[in-house]
Amino acid sequence: MNNKVELYRPFDESKSFLLREYDEFDNDDLDGSADKQFYLADSDSFEAIFDHKKNKSYVTYIDALILCGDKLEQISVMKKKSYDYSVIYNETVCSRLLNYFDIPTVYNDVACEVFPDKQAAYSTLSVDFMKAGDKYYSLAEAGYKKLNPYSSLSDWLQILDRVVDDYAFKAPANKYLIQKEAIEQNREEIKKDFVNMFLYKKVFLNDADFYNRNIGIIENADGIHLAPAFDMEHTLTSRGDNDLKLRELQDCYALYPQLTDNFVKNINKLVNQSDLDTILTESIANPIFARDIGNTIEYYVNNIDMLYMDVNPSIVEEELMN
Repeated sequence: MNNKVELYRPFDESKSFLLREYDEFDNDDLDGSADKQFYLADSDSFEAIFDHKKNKSYVTYIDALILCGDKLEQISVMKKKSYDYSVIYNETVCSRLLNYFDIPTVYNDVACEVFPDKQAAYSTLSVDFMKAGDKYYSLAEAGYKKLNPYSSLSDWLQILDRVVDDYAFKAPANKYLIQKEAIEQNREEIKKDFVNMFLYKKVFLNDADFYNRNIGIIENADGIHLAPAFDMEHTLTSRGDNDLKLRELQDCYALYPQLTDNFVKNINKLVNQSDLDTILTESIANPIFARDIGNTIEYYVNNIDMLYMDVNPSIVEEELMN
């Protein structure tokens, strides 16, 4: 364990992060365009993951310890450099929002490193989610059809069917026959988890980087599962394509009407009960950033309400009356 790096939350130097390099992880294996590296960090800087009232759906490599009420002094985190000052809070806010909506997600925080020449570099710190025994691969690594933010829901679900089929094919015939029911249950769980992620991360938070490489699969002794949501830098950056959003809402409702209705109810609850203000206040120290992101999210909610009038108007009318 060698170099130490001290970072601060932007505009709030009372919140600090002390990172220490360690050798247990091969950082060369990390893909993507941004500079990434794993560190050990003091766990006190990530207190929310140990708070059962705040931690609804954060996925970490120490979930079992957290469930038992235990706490490590140091935890593994990934530091990802941000090249765009205007989106430094997106990863943190979207992590908090997905947790609020009970969508499995990594825990992110934003950090700032100030150099002697007063120049600052911004990074996202993500708590490691890979548990011992987990095997991870993205849908891009698996060699499936390349999909993008404009791909249809049916295309995504077809790939997930192939993922489960390939997983089942690898199992010995006798094992597959014994576990067939469990594998089919895995299939439906993965699809529902994906549709929820698709609705909240892609349709609502307007993720412009919703590609195969950012959708992961985890295999372990419990079966095959969708990895938690990660890589949220390109959310909240535009107003999106309403024709595309309407098609996505219609497709989700056609296959999973209850999930889609609940999605519309939940995003309205976020703004109607002032829960959004609480999340933004706890996540962002700069009031101008908080205001701008809050305005964007409220626009997204109103826009989806308008589009959903063409899908299931009774749900929108019910929410507008509340």
